[in-house]
Amino acid sequence: MSLIKELIFRRKRDRAIEAAAKVGVGAAIGAAAGILLAPKSGKETREDIAEKAKETKEAVVEKSKQASDQIKETVKDSVDTLKEKKADLQDKVEDVKEKKADAKEIADAAQKKREEIEKDKDNKKDSSSNINSSLNTKPDYNNSSSNIKTDSNKPKFK
Repeated sequence: MSLIKELIFRRKRDRAIEAAAKVGVGAAIGAAAGILLAPKSGKETREDIAEKAKETKEAVVEKSKQASDQIKETVKDSVDTLKEKKADLQDKVEDVKEKKADAKEIADAAQKKREEIEKDKDNKKDSSSNINSSLNTKPDYNNSSSNIKTDSNKPKFK
């Protein structure tokens, strides 16, 4: 039962209890007024008072029983509602825990991949530096072991 339905139900129950109390009080006042204002002998008046008191008691007992039954039903419904909400919350907590674990796995995998990319990037920089340094070196022409022929090494013809 939703919270709004529960509040409406409680309001109806409270109104029923108030109505029962009003009926009981009204019946007692009406009985007393009717008996006291009736032109009867003392014995008849006492019998009427006893009868009206019995009727009033029965009405109050019946209305009290109805109110009690409504209260019991409301409490039972409230307990059932709370149990359902508790179960729903427990399910949601479990879902959040699972999602948190999944998110941690994803974050760990992303971190590992980031580290791999950084490592590959550093390796490529090192390779690139080695290639650039070998391209930037100039040959040593003054070295006698060089295979490059110069004018001085050419045969002279006369």
